[in-house]
Amino acid sequence: MITEEEILQKIEDTWVVLKQYRAQYFKQKPFEDELLTFLLNAYQEDPQLMVNLFWKYFDSPKSISNSPESKKAPYVVYLFSAIVEYPDPLSIEMACQLLVHSDSSYDEDSARFLYDAKDPVAVPYLIEALKSDDYGVVREAALALGNIGDSRAEPHLLEIVEMYDNDEVYSDDRIDDAYPIIRYNTFIALCLLNTPAAQDKILQSIYYDRDRDIQERAIRHLVSEMPIEAVPYLEELSTQGDEHISNMARQYLKKLEPH
Repeated sequence: MITEEEILQKIEDTWVVLKQYRAQYFKQKPFEDELLTFLLNAYQEDPQLMVNLFWKYFDSPKSISNSPESKKAPYVVYLFSAIVEYPDPLSIEMACQLLVHSDSSYDEDSARFLYDAKDPVAVPYLIEALKSDDYGVVREAALALGNIGDSRAEPHLLEIVEMYDNDEVYSDDRIDDAYPIIRYNTFIALCLLNTPAAQDKILQSIYYDRDRDIQERAIRHLVSEMPIEAVPYLEELSTQGDEHISNMARQYLKKLEPH
């Protein structure tokens, strides 16, 4: 049976080797791959031990020995990577807890993992993560909510898209470049969610949005999800004054023409 001491020692030993090959990726990679394989096997053997070990060092990072090397060994980094390699109830629960933890070190990575996991249990935690001051966390949480496809996310995603739809956000001397990024990725999340209210917002954005990328994303969504219904929209867009959008509409119409 794998023990805590064996896991920590393996991480320490690998870390010592990696430091010898600092900034030499191709020399480091075989050792990191070997460590990940070891930790994945350890997780399969005793997942609760791995999760407990992660929290032990995440909440109270301490070395397990007095050696200078062990004090710098990144236990948490490698434990996290192995635990979230594949989604299961334990890894999903850990990622959810990290989203609401006071230490935000793993918020973005956790949200990205929950995007792939697609488990509705994460929805309340991801909704809470939308309040983060870190735009990367908001972006990844929004995309995860869209990919999970739970309607509970709908009003929160719509609120963000509307909240950042103002002149200040899109002015040339904008205060924060992050806001348009948040809005665009949240709109993508609405496309993934594809609920009735999300569809209404998508159709509204087909004819105009102050963010050209959002308008183009709305058009692509319509063509992809509803190709037959898209034709009259594309026909109208193809005659509009915006040359870029009209050309885009004509190209899609040509693709949708029966052969």
